[in-house]
Amino acid sequence: MSHLRIKKGKKAGKLYEIGEKSTIIGRETTADIQIDDKAASREHAEVFKLGEMYFVRDLNSRNGTLVNGELIDEELLREGDVIQIGETEFAYEEKEVDAEEITEDSEDLMFDDAADLGSTVEFHLDEIAKEKTAEATKEVENLKTIYHIGKILSSEVSSTRLLDDILDIILRKVDADNVYIFTKEKDTGTFKPIAKKVDPIAGAVKVSRTIIKKTINETRSIMTNNAMSDKRFESRDSIVMKKIRSVICTPLVTHHRVNGVLYISRNRPGEGFVSEDLELATAVGTMVGMALENFQARMEQQELFISMIKALISAGELRLPETKGHSERVSVIATNIAKKMKLTLKNIRNVRITALLHDVGKLGLQTVPKKAHMNEEESTKEDFIDSAETILENVSKIEYLIPAVKHQYEKFDGSGIPDGLKGNDIPRFARIISVADMFDFLTTRGGLRGEGLTNKEAINELRKGAGTEYDPEVVAALELASNDGTLFGDDSLLSI
Repeated sequence: MSHLRIKKGKKAGKLYEIGEKSTIIGRETTADIQIDDKAASREHAEVFKLGEMYFVRDLNSRNGTLVNGELIDEELLREGDVIQIGETEFAYEEKEVDAEEITEDSEDLMFDDAADLGSTVEFHLDEIAKEKTAEATKEVENLKTIYHIGKILSSEVSSTRLLDDILDIILRKVDADNVYIFTKEKDTGTFKPIAKKVDPIAGAVKVSRTIIKKTINETRSIMTNNAMSDKRFESRDSIVMKKIRSVICTPLVTHHRVNGVLYISRNRPGEGFVSEDLELATAVGTMVGMALENFQARMEQQELFISMIKALISAGELRLPETKGHSERVSVIATNIAKKMKLTLKNIRNVRITALLHDVGKLGLQTVPKKAHMNEEESTKEDFIDSAETILENVSKIEYLIPAVKHQYEKFDGSGIPDGLKGNDIPRFARIISVADMFDFLTTRGGLRGEGLTNKEAINELRKGAGTEYDPEVVAALELASNDGTLFGDDSLLSI
């Protein structure tokens, strides 16, 4: 039996079982799980079950719902996920671990099952990081900063958002005027700035190319106070050193290669950086270098995965020439709708993959018998759903696809199939795919002559169904993307 355990907040440790019915969390006395938290709405969020999976959905709350520190609208829950509502945190747990499940299969390994934990000391990093002491040393503050940056790096957000958050922290913690990250381009080998943060009061200052070169060539961090008079950097190829007073430059190293630098400057005579600032910058540079390398590798791996799916779908579409390219177009449209709706990177990625596979049921249609009690149109859609579930259930790690693929034929007013879900009860990915799928049909095969409508005409048709067949928010996002020319843009996640 799955359950939620209050990890932090009033009634910490209390366990709530969740079953087949939706579980409402909020301040209202009628909520299934009532929490005494001023930041919580009366009905803040709900946990519900689809198939064998549990999801959490925000109920348009005042302060939002977070899963693992990230704001969500709707999210699949996995073992250990943390749901945060105000100051209250719930841990999602699928089952208790029995002592017998901790194996003891080595001769030199023994376990003690004694329950006495009286002398146990627990070190909670979250609590340490939030502590505020009047006489906190620079070292302690730096440790907290590294911890916070580590949490940011472990979250699944876009590289742009990730770097922006990190540079904002550095700018404040070392009291700098400017912070830049330069990375090496694979094609040209040149170092170019990919992120920057400038104090609005101090304004931008010039960057020393000489200091960057020295950092890269010697693979070491450099700190110079009053760079104008530092003889180490007297060079013609240095950008004019005017206004450069104090600089820290540290390499971003991965696999013994310098792939970039973190450049920090302060333009205040007599207010130079100290050694603790250099230590912090060096540690952050190492972390950022590894994170960027891992992020790039992960995105490239996902692009390869997407390419393989596209190839398989294209092969399947050969059976029906009129649908050639349909799934890929729907994926591009759905992805760019998701971007306009400002979904998280993780959810945009999942929308993209789900949209590519939304018609996967057609590949196995011949193996599923038709249902005699349904009309031809409904029977075909039901068969698509059954076939898709059969195929996707046998592919590990993509179970999040099933609800969206299964419920893509639901209608916003509850008149769709297979379960007659209504409004926001329909999985959000399904609502996006429904609009993207119909838009592609209308623009390629719609109209009286089947020659396809214009984008404007197709959007007008979708507007007519907004609120009855389609989610109005999704239709609005589609129109916005169409108007600014991004609807058919790049669906890659590498540039987000």
